[in-house]
Amino acid sequence: MEVKLKYFVILTLDTYKNDYPWSIKSIKPKIVKYPKFWVTEKTPEDDFVLAHRKYCGHLSPQEAQEFLREEFDNAEETMGSISEYGLLPAISFNDDYQSYRKNAYVSIVLDYKDEELLCNAVEKHPQSEEIKEQVRNMMDDAYDKLHKVLEDVSLVEAFTVDVNQLYLFEGEGNDLLQSGS
Repeated sequence: MEVKLKYFVILTLDTYKNDYPWSIKSIKPKIVKYPKFWVTEKTPEDDFVLAHRKYCGHLSPQEAQEFLREEFDNAEETMGSISEYGLLPAISFNDDYQSYRKNAYVSIVLDYKDEELLCNAVEKHPQSEEIKEQVRNMMDDAYDKLHKVLEDVSLVEAFTVDVNQLYLFEGEGNDLLQSGS
């Protein structure tokens, strides 16, 4: 079963009150538009901030890779991101200048349809814990590549989870193994 990945982005844009204030429109990446992204905040929280916007959106692996390489200078690990999905692991990407700041917390989520299929398969599988461990390992690898995307490492687009492989080769009660075939 192929499981496709999406990259969930929480993008914060702030312009500062100083000699040459930038507008949000002038620093907003071209890909950030509805329906791919939606606005979640507009009000500045600090006195030194002239304008503030927070956007959330989903990007394909190719879109995320291009967006991150074009817009950001560095990446660092975080304690996670609070989102509509709950608390997710996230990598923070920054582009901070004297007049403005761009920050993107990027998390990896499974494609909705693939997630539903995978959950249904795992729920009924006799070795569900082994499959969950396999998925965790593949997600860890995807996060390692996300952290290194600015170093020309390609993002993970999908991974394959073979829910039948464990059962066929390790499962007790498998008719093929019991018959000696």
